[in-house]
Amino acid sequence: MSRGFYLRRGGSWVASTAAEIVEAARGRGVIFGEYHQQPAVADALFSILSAADRTCPPGATKALVWEHFSLNETGMVEDFNAAGDIAVLKSAYAEYSAEGFDLSFYEKVLVEGRRMGFKHRCGFPPRPLASSIAAEGLNSPFFRDGNFPLPSLAARNHFFELITGSSEVGDEEKRNKLGRMLLAQAVKDETYARTFVRASTEHDFVVGVCGKGHCEYRLGVPERISSAMEDNSMTDALSPLLVIAQSEDDRRDADIGDALFAFEWE
Repeated sequence: MSRGFYLRRGGSWVASTAAEIVEAARGRGVIFGEYHQQPAVADALFSILSAADRTCPPGATKALVWEHFSLNETGMVEDFNAAGDIAVLKSAYAEYSAEGFDLSFYEKVLVEGRRMGFKHRCGFPPRPLASSIAAEGLNSPFFRDGNFPLPSLAARNHFFELITGSSEVGDEEKRNKLGRMLLAQAVKDETYARTFVRASTEHDFVVGVCGKGHCEYRLGVPERISSAMEDNSMTDALSPLLVIAQSEDDRRDADIGDALFAFEWE
């Protein structure tokens, strides 16, 4: 499989383009599951935005929901949406954000996305909050008070496999630690899903970008988006098209997403 986009047709992957990805996502939006800070993957995200900019009707509103900015960074992101000063955004992020991404990899997406009319939106809870939830486990009020749904069994098994290579962990201490980490992941996914759905009610076309571990196989973020859509009386047929970045080392399972972006490590 050479570098580029592929759409799933039946049980096969068919070479495609960013424009065809956007057309397939019309009325649904896109979730792009990325490898962080890979230039080729960031370029693929940019190509999706460019295709949407070319094909969305005049006056259509667009948004890009980021994992990379937590809700704590809303002020600096809104300032960037208004003024477009990438140097100010990068400086503020480096000084105040706990998220730890290198925005240089995403500078083109941020700057040109804004020029195309995409409103940048923060998607994740702050990293320190996720850490505190991991420490509290089920005693966290997010779960104790029923505010956030617990992870599905499929999401739990996938998370364990990503971390350890197996869904079964025999060591009790390690299993409990992973369980607490999974709860932190669930709060991230739920917060992101609610933000994406909210953006979908406010904009005509929404793209979301997050790490592929948060969304592949339609687990984590996508399954929570479906649930949030039901809560907002939105049909599940509007669930976003799922595009997964895949390196040459990854399995290309037919059910990993609706589309792939194949790339080689740089």
